[in-house]
Amino acid sequence: ELAKVLQGAGRLAQVQADYAAARGLLDEGLAIMRQCGDRAGVTSSLNSLGTVALEQGDFASARKLLEETLAIVRDLGDRGPIADVLCNLGNLAYYQCDYSSARALFEECLEIGQNQQLIASALNGLGIVACAQCDFHQARALYEKGLAIMRDLGDRGGAAVILSNLGDVDRELGNAVNAQALYLESMAISRKLGDQRGLSDTLCSLGELALDQDDFARARQ
Repeated sequence: ELAKVLQGAGRLAQVQADYAAARGLLDEGLAIMRQCGDRAGVTSSLNSLGTVALEQGDFASARKLLEETLAIVRDLGDRGPIADVLCNLGNLAYYQCDYSSARALFEECLEIGQNQQLIASALNGLGIVACAQCDFHQARALYEKGLAIMRDLGDRGGAAVILSNLGDVDRELGNAVNAQALYLESMAISRKLGDQRGLSDTLCSLGELALDQDDFARARQ
């Protein structure tokens, strides 16, 4: 029970971008899970630690943690965690500009389709790959499917991420008014949830939009 509480506290710290606290809490929970021989608990902690490393740009550590997680969950045969880790590995491949691997990982996650949230995450992942490859209309279609699922689930954090990504599509297509509206909607949700990373990402996007419009004072702000 203590390990589960530590995991939960670690995830909350992660969302608030307090990565030092997140790592400490998750490491402590992982040690207890290993001591108890709880392999499912071990994978949960490893997966979270992998995403912390990913968000900090420590790709080597992220890969090591996530691949260890994937090996265990494949051995356990639990399809939900397998899909979750595949999606995280897809994000890692995307950040390293390995778009073919990222697409394959997101598609495998989508094929497993264990629950609607993972399906929405995989659709979002395929959308970011399409956007990176300048296939903006395909990206929009994927994002809109994912957003509809997130809204149906009541997952405001997931919706905020996809709203910001949809804003990126409109910005690339020159629809500045639509892009700003989407960014502001995403930012409002992130503020309400206390999602510091989501708020930071969207503020950066608004800054880039201001640069596109030669509004340098606004961009700096």
